[in-house]
Amino acid sequence: MNAIKWICYLSFALSPFLVNAQWEWQNPLPHGNSLSDVDFINEYEGWAAGGQVIMHTLDGGNTWDSQYRDGMYTNIVSICFTDSEQGWAVGTAAFYLSAEGKIWYTSDGGDNWEEQFAPAGLTKSYFKSVFFTDQDNGWVVGKFSDNLWGGPYSSIILHTSDGGATWQIQLDDGDDGFTDVYFTDADNGWAVGDSGTIVHTSNGGGTWEEQVSGTDAILRSVFFSDENNGWTITGDGDGSHQLYTSDGGTTWVEQNIFPDLWLTDICFYDTDMGWITGFDLITGNGIILNTINTGVTWDIQANEARGSLAAASFLNQDKGWVVGSNGSTLITTDGGGNWETEGYATIKPLLDVEFTDNSNGWAVGGSGTIVKSSDGGDTWDTLSSGTDESLKSVCFTDPLNGWIAGGGYYGAGIVLHTLDGGNTWDIALSDSSISFTSIFFTDLANGWVVGNGSLLHTADGGINWIQQYDSIYAFKDVFFIDNEYGWVVGWNIILSTTDGGDNWEIQYDDNDEYFFHTVYFSDTEHGWALGYMYPCGPGPCPITFRTTDGGNNWEEYFDIPWGGRLYDIYFINNDTGWVVGPGGTILRTTDAGDSWTEQSSPTGNSLQSVCFTDEETGWIVGDNGTILHTDNGGTVGKNDLRSPISDFRLKNYPNPFSSSTTIEYEVEQPENVQISIMNQFGQVVDEIELVGQKGINRINWDAGSIPAGIYLCRIIAGSRSFTAKMVLLK
Repeated sequence: MNAIKWICYLSFALSPFLVNAQWEWQNPLPHGNSLSDVDFINEYEGWAAGGQVIMHTLDGGNTWDSQYRDGMYTNIVSICFTDSEQGWAVGTAAFYLSAEGKIWYTSDGGDNWEEQFAPAGLTKSYFKSVFFTDQDNGWVVGKFSDNLWGGPYSSIILHTSDGGATWQIQLDDGDDGFTDVYFTDADNGWAVGDSGTIVHTSNGGGTWEEQVSGTDAILRSVFFSDENNGWTITGDGDGSHQLYTSDGGTTWVEQNIFPDLWLTDICFYDTDMGWITGFDLITGNGIILNTINTGVTWDIQANEARGSLAAASFLNQDKGWVVGSNGSTLITTDGGGNWETEGYATIKPLLDVEFTDNSNGWAVGGSGTIVKSSDGGDTWDTLSSGTDESLKSVCFTDPLNGWIAGGGYYGAGIVLHTLDGGNTWDIALSDSSISFTSIFFTDLANGWVVGNGSLLHTADGGINWIQQYDSIYAFKDVFFIDNEYGWVVGWNIILSTTDGGDNWEIQYDDNDEYFFHTVYFSDTEHGWALGYMYPCGPGPCPITFRTTDGGNNWEEYFDIPWGGRLYDIYFINNDTGWVVGPGGTILRTTDAGDSWTEQSSPTGNSLQSVCFTDEETGWIVGDNGTILHTDNGGTVGKNDLRSPISDFRLKNYPNPFSSSTTIEYEVEQPENVQISIMNQFGQVVDEIELVGQKGINRINWDAGSIPAGIYLCRIIAGSRSFTAKMVLLK
């Protein structure tokens, strides 16, 4: 009945890391990441970026590896390579009031990525596009605001002449912002953006002159085949327009109107042949348009995209690639006459997964989705559920007998039952007033299902159900070790039974801001519960509870202060377990949860459920139809991939903060450390010198009378240094 508060600040939090995937994609194929940009340097090697990830291929896009994954609040939108080694990517890390444009750089083909820093003074910034003409000269465009609360925004163009070692502001006036930039050589370039803005330079950005577009719509993309011939497109909910210039932008004319399309990207092979990507505003399907007459007319090219399409890259008039949402990765070898892509079982969000052995498994999710595998996930088949309701929980007692629970947001609860491994399903229970969220069977007869404030039990395989417990609290999950010992969690409540549910005891109900949504026990004594606390700063904070005495006492962790919520937990024994959550988070423990290691994840998609059949073999499901598989426990983690610790894993929490914050860093051996707090103009407002101990170190920094604003926390140890941003609110 009592909870022991055990505060455990873990080292996995939100810092980025290199990906050496021990979790492999099983659905969709070749991957399920939503991508915003793609760039190929030859017919074999290319990169794509979107969300939190940067991906790489060496076989023309048939297979992709995740090279880099950043924090869950990052959105990488543009990528550019000048050769097989030198590349840059840009995007924005945004959370609550904070938004920071980011630039990443690699000098080894993406094996390692490091952050390059924009000029100081950009209180709130968004970077939208990057373009390099050679290894030295590059430009980044976007928008920024001096107001932390947002707006008004100004356009910004950054330039580097040393490969990004330093960046300078070339242009920082005008309203709204830029969305894309393109150069034909080191001198001639164009940038487009909001309110129909087009600017041009003929001296590498030394000066920029505005051109008249004739529209006030948002220009999404710009492309020039030479100094004279160029194209740009608009894209929004009212349809799209395509503009053309034959005189370098001195005059722009409207060539085409697409009233039912949202256009996203345009590229040309030469002056005649080009392509446009986007999506249909009515159907939502991805669109590829092709012209062979300089854009006078456009034809739709058939494709099997999984949603909207975002960007195209063509090497010549035949070979090209297009990427987009839900892992859409299309390849053509004939100019788009045929677009090839791999198949998938579903791209609906998957909410739960269950395997009875290393071969037979099921996953369920949105819109009545059920998928099944009989070969360990190598292939997945879509099954008919007979319902469009969200299916939230699946439980099988053997490869033939299983149950699924689900429902709408407030009601339309349904329980399905199969006797043939899922080929056919019958309705075992329906209730219009309840939305069922979890179901658990211990054998062919005994099962429990929860939803809203109801806990129901069946002793005959689901033919008849009786209510065992009724509560004002919303129940979320149910778990049983055997026919006697079970637990239920929900809003501010943990229940337990030792007699199959004839009697239920409240083990925890001490905090009405706690919402437990997952519970798991490895035996009758050792258990874990996940949830979140709300309110907690600008969003929910995850909470993790643990018990070693069947729940008579629960000890509480505080792990990621403002990391949203962790979604599912699974333990294969009393020591070894996994947790999954938003932003592709996968955590593993081998000491019952005393410490956790973040594992290499090939996606930034939210991961909803995890299941293992032994310490090596497991599956994870999540958004966009994500199904991941490991056959080695996913054991190569972030801490194994970075040596030395070049960024000190520096972070502070909470961030933003109002008065004080904890600064956390890691060093590999005892050494002298200097921490400097600087304002946005580079002025040091506080400085701390100390001896860092091997491992994780934490200090509390009190802002005192320092005014609100954006601050930089810089750590120096020996010849190494790293800087992170902090936001002080008062």
